[in-house]
Amino acid sequence: METTKYTTEEMNTMFTAIQNKDHWKNPVYALIDWRAFDLASQAVEFYTGTKLEVLGGPEPLTGRILVGAPGYYAGPCN
Repeated sequence: METTKYTTEEMNTMFTAIQNKDHWKNPVYALIDWRAFDLASQAVEFYTGTKLEVLGGPEPLTGRILVGAPGYYAGPCN
């Protein structure tokens, strides 16, 4: 993984907000503001070793995008 421009605290806050609520190692699916994609992507890669992808959007009025990642269990770190 490349170095990140975000602190571990910033990445932890983002990952906690978008992680699977049943178990953090499960796949990640979330609606996020498009401007937060870079931080979310780096947070997911940091915690799960998998790549976050844009699955849909942006929504016309909110600008939110649907993102998803396979999660820790499906990644190379497991």
